[in-house]
Amino acid sequence: MFYLGKISALTAAICAMCAVHLSVAAEDVSPNSANNPPENAKKTTPEDFDGIAFLSDGNYKNSERTKTAIRSATGSLEAGMPALAQAIIEEFLSKSSPDENLREDLTAVYADALIAQGNFELAQKQISQIKEAANSPRNKIRKALIAIGLNRHDLADEFLEGIDPSEVGADDIVWYHLAKGYALFESSKLQDALKEFEAAKKSAKSQYALADAQIAINICKLSDDFKGAKLDEIEKDLSDKVRFYMGTPAGFQFAKQYAAVLFKLGKNDEAIEVINQQLGIQLAQDIDKDELRVIAAAMTKNRQKQSEMLQEILNTTSSAGVAEYALSLLAKSPDTQPQNFEEFLENIAKNGSPRICDRILLEIAKLRLKKGSAERAAETASKLLEDFPASRYRPDALRILAWAAFSQKGGKAPEYRLAATYLIALADMEKNADRKNDLMLLAADCYYLNKDFSTAAEIYTKLFETMRSERGVLLNRTVEVLLILDDIEAAKKIIDSSYKLDGISENDLWNAEWKLISKLREDGETKKALERIERAISDDSGVPGTVRLRMLWLRARLNDGETDSRKTISICDKVLKELPKIKFEDPTSAERIASNTMLMKARCYESLGENDIAYEIYKTLRSEYPESQAAQISYLYQARSEAAEMRYASAQKICQTLADLYPRGKYRYEAMSDAAHYSRMIGVDASYKAALSILDKLCSEYPEDSRNFYARMSQAEILRLINAFAEARSLYNEIINKFPDHPQIYIAWLGLGDSILAQPKRAADAADAPQTRRSFSRGFFIFLKCRWMQNRKPLLNGVSR
Repeated sequence: MFYLGKISALTAAICAMCAVHLSVAAEDVSPNSANNPPENAKKTTPEDFDGIAFLSDGNYKNSERTKTAIRSATGSLEAGMPALAQAIIEEFLSKSSPDENLREDLTAVYADALIAQGNFELAQKQISQIKEAANSPRNKIRKALIAIGLNRHDLADEFLEGIDPSEVGADDIVWYHLAKGYALFESSKLQDALKEFEAAKKSAKSQYALADAQIAINICKLSDDFKGAKLDEIEKDLSDKVRFYMGTPAGFQFAKQYAAVLFKLGKNDEAIEVINQQLGIQLAQDIDKDELRVIAAAMTKNRQKQSEMLQEILNTTSSAGVAEYALSLLAKSPDTQPQNFEEFLENIAKNGSPRICDRILLEIAKLRLKKGSAERAAETASKLLEDFPASRYRPDALRILAWAAFSQKGGKAPEYRLAATYLIALADMEKNADRKNDLMLLAADCYYLNKDFSTAAEIYTKLFETMRSERGVLLNRTVEVLLILDDIEAAKKIIDSSYKLDGISENDLWNAEWKLISKLREDGETKKALERIERAISDDSGVPGTVRLRMLWLRARLNDGETDSRKTISICDKVLKELPKIKFEDPTSAERIASNTMLMKARCYESLGENDIAYEIYKTLRSEYPESQAAQISYLYQARSEAAEMRYASAQKICQTLADLYPRGKYRYEAMSDAAHYSRMIGVDASYKAALSILDKLCSEYPEDSRNFYARMSQAEILRLINAFAEARSLYNEIINKFPDHPQIYIAWLGLGDSILAQPKRAADAADAPQTRRSFSRGFFIFLKCRWMQNRKPLLNGVSR
């Protein structure tokens, strides 16, 4: 993307035609790119079963964190800061695993940030991970822009041909027209390209998109003027006009056009001669001379010569526009070495024209940021602000300072408060209300990350009143910080007022209610939590259907915790009865509620000893919602009920069925582990061997799972049960070597000692053997240490005793 400043559009277009390839990049500040998003999926333990996925606090918080990252990154993109958008996502991915339902949305925003910076190769890798929305118009436009950036215009044509313009959203249509225009331009269909660029200009909704469209129009128009046989006529006409208007302002403009026509006709020497002739005119103004020189540099095919000419222009010009274009040509040249370029720019900043010094400082800051030196980039940007407080590059300097504050290069901790300060300064300069609000939202997020919840709450509350389109997001962020501040009443007040406002979805209302109720329960105010739920589920509450239904589910869940199973069953029946009447924003929500309600109902019947009814419900659940988490968990609960009746073979079979039906399921580990346990409980040689085989397979499939300690310990115990003490001894040694710091490793040491003592023929000798004494001593010592660590309690001053 070119910023032309005061340099004439004609001059810029000529230079672009002569030397510069089209670019779709929106910013040339590009920090080091991260690898693909990590796949650090959280392990699930049997104890997690009671936390149903769509309602569990952990999952909800992960979803909110992912939404926050997406929103913050999108806001940065819309504010013209794609490098910051990239940094926000990479920072999130370095510490969290995204919510699976939002992973593709996060990847799409990440790809947009990379495209905006011209990092097309990494953007292409990210786009390839998008599966569900792979063929959406927006994603095809992304692919087309990437293909153009990679000079694969044939691929760009394929992607664009599959798009129906009527299906493209209002925010995306500008990029559709630009992408199509670039593809047509490269195919020399200049008139058609011009129509697309004009359409892009009309549909542009941001200054950044508008600038891209205008640049494309200028280049295309110039190319169209010099088309075909008309060039000879234009050459003659311009030759006459240059002579007639010699020495006048119009003459210099005609000379620029004349030189460009000659260049187009392959008459390079004549074009340079025209420019040199104009430069020799004493009456020529400095700005005209500078523009003529930069055009001449753009026409020069010798890259070394071009570089020398551009450096000379920067050493002498006082035109910010000319400097801008000369810098652009130098920065894009493959012969420009960053270190030498930085030294050259530093010399310009000291000895060049004061009128371009602020632009030179900005370029130095960008270079340093590219090289990963955030601290030095911040120093240069700060100098720009201090020395040139009225500079038009002040917003760019503030963006660099905000990014540097976010940076963690060199092990530096992010300075969120400092970043917030710069973002607020940017917001104060922004005239567009929407972009101003976006910047303030980013600043509030920074205060939140800095744990300044009071300031964050203040900004969130103000934005809640003004950002109508983002009220749902702001409702939840405001409620969250108010609850952190223990301002329960303020949180209730803003939630209650939200029911009367538009722009807030039922999902947003439910999430806010969930936060409040969870906080009340954490504070021991269960009675108040129940009162709020009862009020919401009353017939005259006025609460929207989906929120009321979820409140009903939550009431049943809390009642289940009170062990009033009959009442819980009654509430579950009510949920299942009303569910078909409710239309959810997310079609899968109804399935999740229904499946989890059925699971809860079956468990209540199990607690009443009515297992036959419970098993029928489990059967229906698996039939109607086979892919739900609740259906998978039902196998584990039914197996435990069977085991409680000492029907271990049946329990083992049920768990094995779960493992076989869902080979990549979330609960496969638990299913195989339980199957091995129940097989062991059968208590015959064949079942012991089956248990050993299952545990071997389990540890082989999940080699890095920390729960393998218990699987291996179980194997060792089974080996001792079948008198295979030598094998048990070997396995205990393996466990001790692999899990030396496990809190229950003392059990392995004691088991090793037992195995040594139990080996036949040498039992008496083994009792006195140093290794046996060492094993028992080691096990007993570690046991005492672990018990002491478990029992110690913190004193009032925070020190443990």
